[in-house]
This record gives sequence, structure tokens and C-alpha cells, in this order.
Amino acid sequence: MMNIPSCVYTHSKPNGDVFYVGKGKPWRPYSRFSRNKLWLSVVDEHGDFDVNIIEAEMEEQEAFELEIFLIEELRESGLSLCNITNGGRGANGYRHTAETRAKISRANKGRPRSAAHCDAISRARRGKAPKNRCKPVRCLETNTVFESISQAARDLNISAGGVCSMLKGKRKTAGGYRFEYVQEVSCGD
Repeated sequence: MMNIPSCVYTHSKPNGDVFYVGKGKPWRPYSRFSRNKLWLSVVDEHGDFDVNIIEAEMEEQEAFELEIFLIEELRESGLSLCNITNGGRGANGYRHTAETRAKISRANKGRPRSAAHCDAISRARRGKAPKNRCKPVRCLETNTVFESISQAARDLNISAGGVCSMLKGKRKTAGGYRFEYVQEVSCGD
């Protein structure tokens, strides 16, 4: 995995007054996304912000230390910053808990999306398999129907790849078992 270097940057009002010190990957200084409410209100009030890269191509820990130093120095000089913390914290590698993901999912259900948003989702999903792609399979030896290849493999303690190969006709059995896809019956036909 490639380690992308960090940078430390400031955001200034059009008059040059620094109002934020940040640390991030090279694209973060120019982003308006995931900013705190105070940052958003300053940018809204002044219409825009200027970016000043203090130092680039840094190891993450060094960047955190420089961010902490700059925030402390600027606050001591009397500047009012939008930084919520004293720096040195970051969300790199953070993963929401299952409970938080479920809460976010519930909050977004039924939310209207613009045509541009739907188009962006469509482009992002192109070439990827649909989420619910499980097909039920039947083990011919036991006549047991499983909701998916993975479930059959787990329950029978065999390789899912072997079951898949057997279903594609590349092998005669998988772990001594034969399988077939279960044809779904639609009502009213």
C-alpha cells in the first residue's frame, strides 16, 4: 500500500488573516467538505478562503506535531482560529462502528437525491457487481437448499470456489457434493 505524504496548511480570509490550521493529504487543503460549522460560517461570511501550504511531503506524525505547534503559536499571538481541537488528531484509518453505520443509513433512507448525485452514484458503481447477487443453490446429495454458494460452503465445510467451479461446469463435484442453482418461481406466471 502506497503511503501518501501529509501536508500542513493554513486557510486565510481574503484580507490575509489566518483562521484555520490543518493537516491532511495533498488534496485536503483545497476541500470544502467535512469542515466544522465555525469554518463554514467564516467562509460563508467572507465568500472564499486562501490556502497556504506551510510544509508538504511530511510523515504523518511530523505533520501532527507541526499542526499542534502552529495552532498554539497562532492562538498565543491573539488569532481566533476555527480549529475545534489543539491539533494532532486525525481521522486517518477511522472506521465507524456498525451501530453508527446503521444510524447513518437510517438517516439517509428516503432522502431525495439530485439528478447529479444519482449520476455520480451510477458512475461509481459501473463495472461493480450488484450488492444483492446471492443465488440460492441446492445440494443434490442432501436436497438441501442454501441461500448462497457461501452459505453452502460454510455449512458443508467446503470451498466456496469449489462450489462455484462445479456450478460453472469446471469440475464434477465440490468436496464430494454436486450442486445446482435453484430456479426462483415467480407468482402469477
